[in-house]
Amino acid sequence: MNSDPVSIIERQLEAYNRHDLDGFLACYSPDAELVDQMSGAVIARGRAEIRPLYEQRFRNPSLHGEIANRIVLGGIVIDHEHIAEPPVFPFREAVVIYQVGSDFIERAWIIRKEKDV
Repeated sequence: MNSDPVSIIERQLEAYNRHDLDGFLACYSPDAELVDQMSGAVIARGRAEIRPLYEQRFRNPSLHGEIANRIVLGGIVIDHEHIAEPPVFPFREAVVIYQVGSDFIERAWIIRKEKDV
């Protein structure tokens, strides 16, 4: 591994909170996958499919994420995330399991609560 997995995830979180779409996408490999862990469905494959998912969200000036807990095991980073996205969602929780390769996030499995507040 050329980069520390935690530093890559931290860079991604910082870009997320700045609403910096290009900085956020730069943390993902060109063919990264976002997967809904509960159904196994691929949400997006590659930066081109990830971009529109976050482009719309980043338009919300109130969007902000924080890490409640983190577990690191080699190239796997598991984050329990608290996300504020008012007025759409005042508060959401998710668990994201990131598989980090040498320089990028290769895959992210996303687990959301069935009902967000």
